[in-house]
Amino acid sequence: MDMQSTTSKVWTHLVMVITAVTILSCSSTQQSTTGQKTGQAQTLSSTSAEPTAMSPVAANIRTMVVEGSVSATGTQNIQGLPFDAVIVEQDSFRIDMGGPLGITAARLFSAQASFAFVNYLTREVMDGNPASPSLAKVMPFPINVTDLMALMRGSVPGDAARFREESVRKDGSVLYSAADGDGREYALVDTARDVLLQYQRKSATGALLMNVTFTDVRDVEAIPVAHAVEVTVDDRRQSMSFRLQKVRINEPVTTRLSIDIPSSFKRTTYR
Repeated sequence: MDMQSTTSKVWTHLVMVITAVTILSCSSTQQSTTGQKTGQAQTLSSTSAEPTAMSPVAANIRTMVVEGSVSATGTQNIQGLPFDAVIVEQDSFRIDMGGPLGITAARLFSAQASFAFVNYLTREVMDGNPASPSLAKVMPFPINVTDLMALMRGSVPGDAARFREESVRKDGSVLYSAADGDGREYALVDTARDVLLQYQRKSATGALLMNVTFTDVRDVEAIPVAHAVEVTVDDRRQSMSFRLQKVRINEPVTTRLSIDIPSSFKRTTYR
């Protein structure tokens, strides 16, 4: 089996879980529980002349335990695949993906500098750098494991301080932006509730590489958490959505996050 076939099979199962973890639906058709209006994702642009640094979003979330489901259309067509996820700070997380007859089909573990994905159905393993550009290329949409962990907890990938204020909307939400190589990233934040509403990544030509909207925001232990996350990539050619059914915040995590890798499984490492 060649490398392309191998990675395709592995990520077929990973995508079922990833189609992970919510942003900028700010048009004027439906009213969400956060009070912002949702519909087709709005393109973000900047106007501010006096930029202010963005404060970390979801900073009060230390641990997060989630039961949910994921659906996807485009390259992958998945409906309601169950998953369990555990996130500790911004350092590490683990996802267990359901399979037929209640078995665990795959597990993903990630820390700041490493990740491991074990597909028990195909007996294959992927590991290495969670932010590897090569890893993003073999996935069916341009998102790496580092981005996945950030979006699952409702925060922007990387350091929030690199974002600068661009404008304040009529509803009080604040638009921030940051350089992303030759392109640009945008984040729309409800600063009153400390909730990320939308995140976008654009190329130098303005093409929409990724759009994430976070809706159905409910308080969990007095902390607002988006229970619906919509992700579109590649200029909206593919879409994925997460639905969080049960969420627990800031409880002690006793589960071991790291996973055992069977020595007999085929292994591919990304640097």
